[in-house]
Amino acid sequence: MKKRLTCWILVILLMLPLSVPASAHDKKEHDQTIESVLFGNKNYKKGLDESSQEYKKIDNLEKAVALCLDQYNGNYKDELKELKDCKIHGLPKKIDDIDFSSNQHHRRMTHMGWNAVYPEKAHWEKRQAILLQTVNDVFSFKPKAGKWTFGVVTVDFGYKEQCKAFAEFLYYLHILGEYVPGKEAEDTKDKRLTMYDMIPPTRQHPGEGNEDIFWELKRILPIISEASVKTSAYKGLETDIKKLEQDARKLGDMNKENFQQYSDIINELLDHLKSKMPNILKEEPFFKKAFYN
Repeated sequence: MKKRLTCWILVILLMLPLSVPASAHDKKEHDQTIESVLFGNKNYKKGLDESSQEYKKIDNLEKAVALCLDQYNGNYKDELKELKDCKIHGLPKKIDDIDFSSNQHHRRMTHMGWNAVYPEKAHWEKRQAILLQTVNDVFSFKPKAGKWTFGVVTVDFGYKEQCKAFAEFLYYLHILGEYVPGKEAEDTKDKRLTMYDMIPPTRQHPGEGNEDIFWELKRILPIISEASVKTSAYKGLETDIKKLEQDARKLGDMNKENFQQYSDIINELLDHLKSKMPNILKEEPFFKKAFYN
């Protein structure tokens, strides 16, 4: 009896890895991508005092990204509570207000692009607001931003363009991280690759309403880097991105055969962002005030 039970346990343990998507990043890996691009060090937060304002600001940004993109099946309740404890404005009252049930294909609800049209159950506007409001509050873009309710009247104060662009930049860093491992898990039900559950690096005829990652980065980065667009550092990054975009577009639409080539290009793109963005951001008043004063 004991031998039979041991055999069954071994079979179950051997099968468990097969059920996990091979490419899925966990929160720690996504956080490391953010810290590498913003500060040039994937373990930047570890070197800070956890009680410091700097630590809390980085931690809040990372929690907001996780809630925006990877919250489903009731997870990240603690992260929502901790953002509330930090007095981030306009957050959902409870996790159920943004929750949905899903599996590894949760990406279809959140990873198809910042401006994509999602099913109602994705609660996409509320998820965007979590990230937008956290970015606004961390960097003090506006004393009042987003929606505020006064009695029976709700006023939408909106967000500054640089605030919106930075929130979108964090969103796309998360997406880029999903492409990094170089091997996508195949869905055994419909034989589709889970890479098709995300906005692709390139599309034919990209533009508003048909965005791809390269098109979005070219739109977002000049807004974030308002004080740096004429510097050699920014122009160097712009040249690097343009070259990689050309290489990617030559590959055509992403498919199973060229996925590794696309993944290599995105790895190189992230390397350029990690090497150049920290110095660019140091020159931006909103970023310098939050982290380098």
